[in-house]
Amino acid sequence: MKGLVLVFSLAATTLCAQEVPRFTFSAGGGFTQPVGATANRLDTGWNIQGTGGVNFNRWASAVVQADYNRMDLNGATLSNIGVPGGNIGVFSATLNPVI
Repeated sequence: MKGLVLVFSLAATTLCAQEVPRFTFSAGGGFTQPVGATANRLDTGWNIQGTGGVNFNRWASAVVQADYNRMDLNGATLSNIGVPGGNIGVFSATLNPVI
């Protein structure tokens, strides 16, 4: 019986020792595929994303997320409007609570 209590005590101590890092971050990127009506006017582009935040405890944190997408106008659209080049860039930033 004492051995069983010792095993459970060690297991509980190990579980309580799990630490949550104070800060969190991530980054990513990839390609942006236009869809719908924009697919006829834009070429495939690229995107990047970065996040950073604070873990308040094991269950709650706040994260700031920033994204940027860029796509070039295709040749047919450029000739229709009579310009030599063009692109579209979209930047967004959000504050996300995480539970």
